[in-house]
Amino acid sequence: MGLCYPDDHLWQVMNSYEYRELMNIPFDEDAKEWEMCATMPHLFLQADFDASLGYQLAPLLDKGVPILIYNGDQDYICNWIGAQYWTNALVWEGQ
Repeated sequence: MGLCYPDDHLWQVMNSYEYRELMNIPFDEDAKEWEMCATMPHLFLQADFDASLGYQLAPLLDKGVPILIYNGDQDYICNWIGAQYWTNALVWEGQ
């Protein structure tokens, strides 16, 4: 059991060769594996939980960097409705 959810199935999918190839994520000995509730993103957001940082994704999307925004429909911390609103409002060239 992971920190947030039972994560066996998510770990298998997110670290599978097929998924990583589809998302253009390197799959070699130097590549990091996906992990549920990774510490680093939380450390990045510790500075201000009330800040909206979605606008910082637009330049990455404009450069063709694939972005995965994931919220579970049962997630009580990061609900999908809030993510839907800010992703729909995000302005970038590829829309």
